[in-house]
Amino acid sequence: FYDSVVELSPQERALLAKTPFDEAGYCDALEIPETFGEKGFSTLERIGIRPTLELNGMWGGYQGEGSKTIVPASAHAKITCRLVPDQDPDDIAAKMNRYIHQIAPPAVKVETQAVEHGAYPYAMSSDYSGNRIAAGVLEKIYGQPPYYVRGGGTIPACSLFLRILNVPTINFSFGLSDERLHSPNEFFRLASFFKGQKAFCLLFNALEDSAQTLRKRR
Repeated sequence: FYDSVVELSPQERALLAKTPFDEAGYCDALEIPETFGEKGFSTLERIGIRPTLELNGMWGGYQGEGSKTIVPASAHAKITCRLVPDQDPDDIAAKMNRYIHQIAPPAVKVETQAVEHGAYPYAMSSDYSGNRIAAGVLEKIYGQPPYYVRGGGTIPACSLFLRILNVPTINFSFGLSDERLHSPNEFFRLASFFKGQKAFCLLFNALEDSAQTLRKRR
């Protein structure tokens, strides 16, 4: 599972470690007593730079009220994995399939099905020119340089543009952590909306200035 994982350099880990992170507040928000995960990595590193394996749901057997002394005829589970550079979704799906069959007891019939929604992992270098331009705009907006972090998410188009066009994608947004992204009661602050309008104008101007400089050099 970890064979192709690109390890971060000490410099990159040090850059991430500068990010303010309230672990106690994080646990309170998730209503858990403490965090848990891969040894040797901080919570921020587990969230953003390490691959994960999640058990999304399980079902099978008797689920009604009261007890029933039966042995379920079947049981089901849904599993997802968040990948990191340079993991391949088809390779990971094949490895998961082999491992599940390997650990199954001899008396159990196992069936696996890979859902065709795999996405290649994507990461942009912190020193990529577009990233530096975006960082400069954010410094103008907020009055201080931004922190460099990695976030676990799924935007397949980013890796598609990189693999086919060899063009990194700048993700430039202003959503805040308490705005309940993707939930039924998701919201977006007007203050962030207006700040985003200003920032995007600055970003487009800065990108155009950079493009003109490159054209002159050619």
